[in-house]
Amino acid sequence: MSGTLPLYLWLAAPRLPADVMLGLGAPLSLAHTLSPPLWHVGTILVIEQLCGGLATAAQTIFIMSRCHPDHKAAHFAFATAIYSLAQTISGTYSGFLYEAHGPLVYFSIAAVACIPCLVLIPFLRQNS
Repeated sequence: MSGTLPLYLWLAAPRLPADVMLGLGAPLSLAHTLSPPLWHVGTILVIEQLCGGLATAAQTIFIMSRCHPDHKAAHFAFATAIYSLAQTISGTYSGFLYEAHGPLVYFSIAAVACIPCLVLIPFLRQNS
């Protein structure tokens, strides 16, 4: 999932000059000429949805592999509840962050926030 954030950064980067132009009073039609083409947005959304499905499957397998065999259902429910709580809390504040600072800053912060997860991947224990 972390791999899709740079795609959103790439998508948001052309918006920066448009936002500056709008702030300086440029006509809205001129600012729209710097927006990315619709097919770029659609392609990135398809890639993100594909990666999201793969990440959900990988998360399910990871959680199930860490559950004790005698209590798989309870352990899985508890682990997904913790994940859901973290997702809900981060989702609550992400909209405010996006509105306050714009897409470029938002996706930059999100990409940097994913770095610790990527660094920890080699330290995951392999089940035998």
